[in-house]
Amino acid sequence: MKISAIPAVLAVVLTAALTYLVHHIGSSDADSTLLAIGTALSLLLTLLPAMAMSLESGRLSVNLKVWSGTMFLLALIVAFCFAALGVHVPTYIALETLLLVVHLLVVWKFTENKRV
Repeated sequence: MKISAIPAVLAVVLTAALTYLVHHIGSSDADSTLLAIGTALSLLLTLLPAMAMSLESGRLSVNLKVWSGTMFLLALIVAFCFAALGVHVPTYIALETLLLVVHLLVVWKFTENKRV
């Protein structure tokens, strides 16, 4: 597994910009800070593998990037929906935790798989 520095920095900058946008959209809600922290964490953990990680196998690298990109879009949709509709804290925490755990387990399996 290899992590490239420039795409990692770009992923952090893109995550910061999108997190600020989500925070701005949901700024009328009292829990917008929690929304911003959760959004930053979920977007960064999905965007870093999509942009900056590469594996030894080309096939696994493509699978990792497609999976992470799909999860990034899902996390972005969830963040914008909660920002626009209002944050219900228990639902937001449960949904984000579930999405991140599934994503991290799949990424872990991709990095552990050495046969392909």
